[in-house]
Amino acid sequence: MTDTEKTTESRSGARQTAAGGVKILVEVGPVIAFVVAYNVANRTVSDTAIFWATGVYMVAVAIAVAYSWITAKRVPPMLIVTSAIVLVFGGLAIGFQSKFFAYIKPTVINFLLAGLIVGSIVVGRNIWKIFFSAAFALPDRIWRVLALRWAAWFVFLGVLNVALWPPYWDANPDVVWLNITGQTGEEFWTYFKLWGVLPLTFLFAMANVPITMKHAGEPDSDP
Repeated sequence: MTDTEKTTESRSGARQTAAGGVKILVEVGPVIAFVVAYNVANRTVSDTAIFWATGVYMVAVAIAVAYSWITAKRVPPMLIVTSAIVLVFGGLAIGFQSKFFAYIKPTVINFLLAGLIVGSIVVGRNIWKIFFSAAFALPDRIWRVLALRWAAWFVFLGVLNVALWPPYWDANPDVVWLNITGQTGEEFWTYFKLWGVLPLTFLFAMANVPITMKHAGEPDSDP
């Protein structure tokens, strides 16, 4: 390989790495913005911190959608679904000054995603395959396995969000994790998005890499 080819390959790899980094930032950036905004607001206006954080989250999601459209001329379907729910429920939370809409939003998003996945399989249009077939060539049976796994994961996250329902734990503060962290139920719920949900989702994604790699490029044996 010549020096020119090495330089071209290096630049191409750098561009791909940068693009991957930007994609991750677009996906997790709004969550980071939400947690940071809550942390700042909680120090000054703790009673309404969740509303300030929700407002920042809405703006961050709108920026992510705009950036995706400007740079790629398309918006990932998952981002469209989540951003629509974020804007609707965020608007309801701020407009009615009701924390309920802010708290329930993650459950609604996750249950809706699970429902879309399962529903698409029922009608013979695996939405998970449609989303990611450009990145992986897999048999239909593996796409179904992956889709159902992720649907189950989204259901789990939706149930987990209910299990961490802030009003319940604020009314019952004598629990182990609140005593250890010194946080309120709302604080724990907010920060868990960053150090709990994101790492767990990453680990779940990594757990699905072996089956993806094993069957990548395998011909479809389904009739």
